[in-house]
Amino acid sequence: LRTRILRQQLDAQRQSYRERFPHADERLILRGDTPIGWLIVDRSGSELHLVDIALLPGARRQGTGTLILRDLQQEAAIEERPMRLEVLRGNVRARAFYERLRFRTTGESDTHAAMAWRAAPLPAEPAAFRAHLGTALRIDLADGHVPLRIAEVTDRRSRRGIDRFSVFLHGPASPMLPQGSYLLHHDALGSFVLFIVPVIGSNAERIVYEACFSRPEAGAPAP
Repeated sequence: LRTRILRQQLDAQRQSYRERFPHADERLILRGDTPIGWLIVDRSGSELHLVDIALLPGARRQGTGTLILRDLQQEAAIEERPMRLEVLRGNVRARAFYERLRFRTTGESDTHAAMAWRAAPLPAEPAAFRAHLGTALRIDLADGHVPLRIAEVTDRRSRRGIDRFSVFLHGPASPMLPQGSYLLHHDALGSFVLFIVPVIGSNAERIVYEACFSRPEAGAPAP
């Protein structure tokens, strides 16, 4: 009887989601070929809306939810839009989980708290990176995370009214990340998307990545 009642409640909840978010994407969360939960995300508006995420009891507290949320944060960051969700006000554990991922409460109703996250602006000045030389960044991947360190900031020759500089990051020898855009996490600079490329200077102990920046030269006339 209890199982039947819970099933009816679940079906009613999911039907409510379909009515409120008719364009939402519903997917099973799999471990191998075994379903361990579900994920409902609405991408139809200007925000990425996490409608629901649920994991079976045996699949919880193993990092799966964190990796899924990090993937969604990266998607939202690359698309330059905020990510939003609602959580029951009394669900202290869930709210703490989202707060660890830097979601902030933006409002409350009688039953739910609205929470939001947005990637930090990409630091556009070399001084912002120089102030944190030697400090750590992190990229989260499906099978773990890659620690990086801000190793060097180099000014490059200005051309045609454009200032350029490069930031070099050092990471472990394995895995080597292919060039691409990644969501990086830094305690002071926040979470932001950066396009990095592995470059010469790597060796058996480390991989060197370069991020190149361009900006209008100070005092340069507008085009």
